[in-house]
Amino acid sequence: MKLNLPERISLMGMLPNESDYATLRMAWIMRQNLGFTSDEIKEFDIKSEASTSRITWNDKGGAYVRDIPFDDAQTTLIKQILIDLNAKKQLHTQDFSLYEKFIVEYRAG
Repeated sequence: MKLNLPERISLMGMLPNESDYATLRMAWIMRQNLGFTSDEIKEFDIKSEASTSRITWNDKGGAYVRDIPFDDAQTTLIKQILIDLNAKKQLHTQDFSLYEKFIVEYRAG
């Protein structure tokens, strides 16, 4: 799945921190895949502000996309998270494109 930097950050924040072992292991693997390479950190000037837990990057990072591999179980977990957030009306503006990629495009395809 092709995701830009903001989508990767948003998705990392959605992954569960509490669950059963298998789900937490899957979330850990996804966080590793979604994380930033040292080249990306340099190129897009990615910084994390410790006091606010906020991540910043330069503008061209929003347009940059990287193909992130997800297996069927990971895709199912992501879709369920997005469906649950939508049902609770807890989706944020930054989640909109993820919802369209994982839910709307999958239904259309």
